[in-house]
Amino acid sequence: MKKLLIISSIFLGGFLFAQNSVAKITLKQVQKEFKYKKYSIEILKKFISEIDEVEQEPNVWESIPGEIIGWENDRATYSIVETFWIKNNKLIQIETNPTIEQVNKYSPKNGHFEYIEGWQSIGKVLKKDKNGIFHLGLIMRFVKDVNSENFSDERFQLEYQTKDFKKFTLKRLKPTESKKWTIIK
Repeated sequence: MKKLLIISSIFLGGFLFAQNSVAKITLKQVQKEFKYKKYSIEILKKFISEIDEVEQEPNVWESIPGEIIGWENDRATYSIVETFWIKNNKLIQIETNPTIEQVNKYSPKNGHFEYIEGWQSIGKVLKKDKNGIFHLGLIMRFVKDVNSENFSDERFQLEYQTKDFKKFTLKRLKPTESKKWTIIK
């Protein structure tokens, strides 16, 4: 009986410790990580409050200093990635992926694109041009259709653009092993 009580106590203590061991990131840590030093304290506090409770400290990043920020946390089973646009001194969570329908219009014949599990299938904001257009990149899986004779599971790199993170325009794509891009007009 005594062993059972000890084992139960250890198990319960470990469970309670795990419940309280949520990684938090501080305002000072975020300020240190970001290159842009003129973020308002309110924006950064709002950003920190948007970070889900995670077991390990999240990685925070800036795609476009002063305008596009985000955080990510790799877990053993999945990744969490959230991207935000600072617009008119407001923090707006944005979508960085086009829909499957948008990209499959341009997939090679006899196949279709699929998102890859994990961080590779999260669109990354690469740059913003002088016209206010954001350029993004993404890696997707190309799968040949079932009735095709040769099954393949190839990776494609896609580059696309947006002004509002709602409508995306595919500009070019290529197999990741290739150096030659297919330009979309």
